[in-house]
Amino acid sequence: MPYIGKAPASGIRSRFIYTATAAQTTFTGADGTGKTLGYTDGEYVDVYLNGVLLDPADYTATSKTSVVLDSGATVSDIVEIVVYDTFSVFNGTFTGDLTVDGDTLFVDSTNNRVGINDVTPSEELDINGDGSDVRIRMYDGAGASVGRIAHSGANFDISNTATSSATLTFTTGSGSGAERMRIDSSGQVGIGTTSADEVLEVSGDIKSSGSNFGIYHFGETSDVTKIVGRDASHGSLPNTMDFFTNSTQRIRIDSSGNVGIGTDSPTRTLYVDGQIGASGRIHTASGSATDCGLGIGDDNTGFFRAATNTIGVSTNGTERMRIDSSGRLLVGATTSVGQIATFIGGTNTTTAGTVYFGNGGGSAVFAAFGDTGNTTVYGYIQRSGSGLNYVSNSDYRLKENVTDITDGVERVKQLNPSRFNFIADADTTVDGFLAHEVSDIVPEAITGEKDGVDSDGNPKYQGIDQSKLVPLLTAALQEAITKIETLEARIEALENA
Repeated sequence: MPYIGKAPASGIRSRFIYTATAAQTTFTGADGTGKTLGYTDGEYVDVYLNGVLLDPADYTATSKTSVVLDSGATVSDIVEIVVYDTFSVFNGTFTGDLTVDGDTLFVDSTNNRVGINDVTPSEELDINGDGSDVRIRMYDGAGASVGRIAHSGANFDISNTATSSATLTFTTGSGSGAERMRIDSSGQVGIGTTSADEVLEVSGDIKSSGSNFGIYHFGETSDVTKIVGRDASHGSLPNTMDFFTNSTQRIRIDSSGNVGIGTDSPTRTLYVDGQIGASGRIHTASGSATDCGLGIGDDNTGFFRAATNTIGVSTNGTERMRIDSSGRLLVGATTSVGQIATFIGGTNTTTAGTVYFGNGGGSAVFAAFGDTGNTTVYGYIQRSGSGLNYVSNSDYRLKENVTDITDGVERVKQLNPSRFNFIADADTTVDGFLAHEVSDIVPEAITGEKDGVDSDGNPKYQGIDQSKLVPLLTAALQEAITKIETLEARIEALENA
């Protein structure tokens, strides 16, 4: 059988590798592995400097025991000397199959296949490893390992072993191709990107497909935490997506884009079956009284945007309360009167009352009135048996400059009690006063100014607190009693004379 090279027992090539010192030119004797340099013919010597083949004019190889460089090497340069023994080359064409050393190498000429450690290759190149292991290793020109493909047991490994910072890239396309995926030295995988910032970074769309749906698992291979998406051809739940934690569905996005939390049949853009907590802002659609933007239990019960910067509260499809853009609370009404902060309106014609205060305490305070800091109470309405006390602060410790009223009768004589009806209730005649006629006599009883109007020209009506007349009336009565008693005493004295 023909062969290439000299007698197999001797081999045809020897490699000697030296690490240069500063300015070293002569390389001889034992190399880094302990082999001693020697050659028969300098014409069959190749010299590499740091992996680059030197021109024969750049060195001298005549002594058969050394090689001398024309220029001194730099410290740590790698000088590799390859010595070839005299050999002859077969010059011809092999026909038929080729077998080298049994099954070390086999060429199947009929099917154009090559087998390594395999005499029955089924592919263009078949490699049958030693036992269960198969390894292919690649080296650079300096003899350093740069890559490996290996199979061991059930594991298949592709490695870039050039440096600790080496990357492994995958390309497709003609010529040098285009990079499609990269694994960097830290183990981060980039698809569609060359600089992944996470364990997996994908630049582009991701599609998962199966039997009409795709599943992504997180941390577990079971159904503990996952996302399930279904396409349009899914039978019962087309175009839906579910989110699971702890093996329980938590969120569903249906085919209309509605999101359900705690429910798998949302009827609104966001439908939550359970309690909601928020440390920030919840923004909803405007809605209406019959279709609330933020519903509670039913579509027509909840909160909605009643007007610009106005919150409306609805029950059973009817607005019951609102807070307007000025911060005023309106109950049973949609507009306020003047600058009233809270307005309660209604159409109740029974004795039940538009507003009802309930309290079971024997001397319960139904309503208290004070400053905005809740530090001072000016008065309150309190239960008294089966009646009420309307209490206003009158403690002596709150007062100073206390003097007696000495002109009670004179001032009472200036009051002008009248009978009249209110324009809005023409059929009812009542006793009372005209506010502006009282303002100069008991000014603390009157609020507002005569003929007052607001900035828009609308009337600002005066009011009267008739309880403020009681001190004056009491003083006048006491003065009258004194006069009466004085007259009675004089009459009694005349009668007894």
